[in-house]
Amino acid sequence: MHATAASRAVGKPVKVVYPREIDMRHEYYRPACISHYRALLDENGYPQALWARYAGQSLFWQMRRETVNEAGGWDESMVECVYSTPYRIPHLKVEAGIVEQPISLSYLRGVGSVASLFFLESFISELSHKANRDEYSYRRHLLQDSPEALRVLDATATAAGWQHELPSGVSRGMACNIWVGRNNAFTTYVGLVVEIAIQEGRLRVLRAVCAIDCGKVINPNLVRANVEGGIGFALTTCLHSELHFERGGVVEGNFDRYPLLAIAEMPKVEVVILDSARAPQGCGEVSTAVVAPAMASALHKATGKTYRTMPFPREFSSV
Repeated sequence: MHATAASRAVGKPVKVVYPREIDMRHEYYRPACISHYRALLDENGYPQALWARYAGQSLFWQMRRETVNEAGGWDESMVECVYSTPYRIPHLKVEAGIVEQPISLSYLRGVGSVASLFFLESFISELSHKANRDEYSYRRHLLQDSPEALRVLDATATAAGWQHELPSGVSRGMACNIWVGRNNAFTTYVGLVVEIAIQEGRLRVLRAVCAIDCGKVINPNLVRANVEGGIGFALTTCLHSELHFERGGVVEGNFDRYPLLAIAEMPKVEVVILDSARAPQGCGEVSTAVVAPAMASALHKATGKTYRTMPFPREFSSV
């Protein structure tokens, strides 16, 4: 719009280039979100009832308000992948409340699932730790009613060598998801294992193993590129992407204070594409949401602390 207005004013073609500071301080942002989880556990530590409550600035309330109104006043993107979880939870209640704020919003790769699944999968991992059960076997038990999701989880664990002991100083975490595209556009299953090490106060993400069932695959290289890119994007999100607002404006203005994932920080990524008789499904954004909860679980095993906010506290230096 700026280029059009300037072009009309001077009667010539005009190209507008935004400095990074204008782009970062006056563009669009991801919605903030907070969640509160409670669960009633059986004698083996598995959830019989789960109550998930979300509150935050609604992406769709700004961009697709008619969608929110048609749904009865709630924003599906705030709780996507949560209300449709494949986990066997006999009693599940998911709530979402819209908190309006004067901050312009737009889409992030992974849309709402980057936040919503972080809470769900982190909670599942914490429940497994509380029950003193391996998080892989814990998830296997909860996925008994979803053979497709269980197949992907098993493929992830096998490719990652979950059954083998890790070298000293290395920790790993796991997460999985079934992504049902908006309006049932597609259904994709994904699992992820990450391995990390903390050496001399530095966090190293060593390896990421991701299995995916996205239906019949036409171009395997495209699927791998999407999964790898999503993992790198999500590592930036959970390790670096933090903005601060003061006196109505954004403090950070360039990459010196808002860094992206560096090449040296990118782990080795292994992508396992499962054969499927289903029609081609989606793959572009499905690997982003599982990264942060898998990282949080790995960090918990490495430090004994819980990591419940994104980005994670900067207590470690990056390599």
